[in-house]
Amino acid sequence: MRRTLGVATALVGIAALTFAASPANAASLPAGDKAYILPCDSDEFNGLLYEVDTTTGVATQVGDWENPDTDVFACAGPAAYNPVNGLGYWISWANSEGYLISVDLTTGENTVVGQFTIEGEPYYTPIAIAIDAAGNAWATSWSVSPDVLYSLDLSTAALTEVGPTGVTDESDNYGLAWDSVTKTVYAYNVGTEDFYTVDTTTGAFTTFAEDVFGDVVPYAIAFDSAGQVWGINEDIISAPITDFASAEVLSVINPDPNGESPEDNIYSESILIVPAPAPAPAPAPEPVLAATGSDNGNLGMLVGFGALLVVAGAVIARRRTA
Repeated sequence: MRRTLGVATALVGIAALTFAASPANAASLPAGDKAYILPCDSDEFNGLLYEVDTTTGVATQVGDWENPDTDVFACAGPAAYNPVNGLGYWISWANSEGYLISVDLTTGENTVVGQFTIEGEPYYTPIAIAIDAAGNAWATSWSVSPDVLYSLDLSTAALTEVGPTGVTDESDNYGLAWDSVTKTVYAYNVGTEDFYTVDTTTGAFTTFAEDVFGDVVPYAIAFDSAGQVWGINEDIISAPITDFASAEVLSVINPDPNGESPEDNIYSESILIVPAPAPAPAPAPEPVLAATGSDNGNLGMLVGFGALLVVAGAVIARRRTA
């Protein structure tokens, strides 16, 4: 059964600027980009993929997938888009057993990649993932102090330590996402509400901005093709990373079963953005002949001269046979 969620839209002030945002400054999804969420709400909704129309304010289930095993397809943690194979990936927090799930963004079908492991041992506390343009993936965790960045094998769910983040204060939750514009992985610390750049070779986090979202604290982040950051925590929030003081907020609403006005928010900690398809390459230019120093007039003269030679040869041949 296809489910549709209503979304109520309102502009809010972010950080220290209360009510400072305006429609002219608010972030919006670039044309052709698509936003998706996965709920962390109840057995009925967990694992269902929704596409959010940020223009009309409606979220609609993709496909008709239904959850066959709520012990595996449980509360959806942060997600990421893999541009190499076109799949989404999300963390399932299932009964203290963390699973990596792939989701087909055209059908909504979910597939279990595997349980997260470190050196072959089960590991259930990855909290966020990011995937770059080449399909390289990373994850953060909430159970290690100091926090550690891991590389993630998307085919097996195996984690390999990259190095400590260097952040220890209230650092148990992170949003993690790849920005295709700056070619950078960014992280968001829910405890301190600070934004970081991530060195994927060492694991080190470097502060990019502090106290960026104020009252709206997202538990997952994603970037669109224009380099705007989007976050989710019941509400969806978006803003350019160069201007966190302006944002657009969407409240995702649970449809009322009686067909009346919806009242209850659906809770989600999982958002992913799919960029618009790249434009088709321009057709190859027509080959240009090398310059010979001759123009068309000279070419015509040469052709005419060649024809005269042919006629002259024919006349000579007739005289010899006469």
